[in-house]
Amino acid sequence: MAAYISQSEATTYTDVIGTWSAASAVAYLSAASSLIDQYCARSFLPADLTADVKLAIALTAVHLKNNGQNPAPLQMERIGDYSAMYQILNSGSVLPALVTQLLQPYRVVVMG
Repeated sequence: MAAYISQSEATTYTDVIGTWSAASAVAYLSAASSLIDQYCARSFLPADLTADVKLAIALTAVHLKNNGQNPAPLQMERIGDYSAMYQILNSGSVLPALVTQLLQPYRVVVMG
């Protein structure tokens, strides 16, 4: 999944993000999806975005915003098939327990 979430895609998360501005929703959802890609050690394709993964993205975005963590700075950015990786500034950015449970079936664990 590309870390960038468009404004039209962000509207599908309105049940979780409520009345955030479009720019704020895109920034937090993009940072959240990047964190989830990093946590799962994979890049999700649009076809891979199950209801659980979408909920995990939304819950992570809410967690970031509620804990006052800015969805920046960019650690890496790629332009072709846009992708981004965000560095969260606060070490308290651990994913909520519910999110890690939702993502467990999608996580790639590298041994050795």
